Amino acid sequence: MAAQLKARQFDLIMGGVAVTTPRLEKLAYSAPYMQATLAFIVPDHRRSEFASSQAVKSISDLKIGIPHMADYFFDKVKNYLPQAEVIEVKSAREFFEANEQQIDALLWVPKMVPPGLYFTPNFRWSHRFRMWRRYP
Repeated sequence: MAAQLKARQFDLIMGGVAVTTPRLEKLAYSAPYMQATLAFIVPDHRRSEFASSQAVKSISDLKIGIPHMADYFFDKVKNYLPQAEVIEVKSAREFFEANEQQIDALLWVPKMVPPGLYFTPNFRWSHRFRMWRRYP
């Protein structure tokens, strides 16, 4: 992104660009306009297993799906849930329909409902939580 801005391929970037230390060294950010809370989408019958952060941390052999292009969250999830295997999924639909990798939960931002959630009655939002603090 920074290289493309410097090369004047575009003038600005908008829409949920995560603030990271390496990016702060190269880019100027405006004041944050959104703070996202995260939640897991889980099979309905497993919702109680994800009712709190403490409950999630106690699950052994946990597999968490993270949408493609959400690489910012990989390290965050791994630090918060060191016992979890973090797996990139191409789309929410892959989790809802195929789930060939036997993923236990899909990490998502509740404000942005994934395509297909309301058409798959066997899945629900889990307890919403904040895995880390927001820093300006």
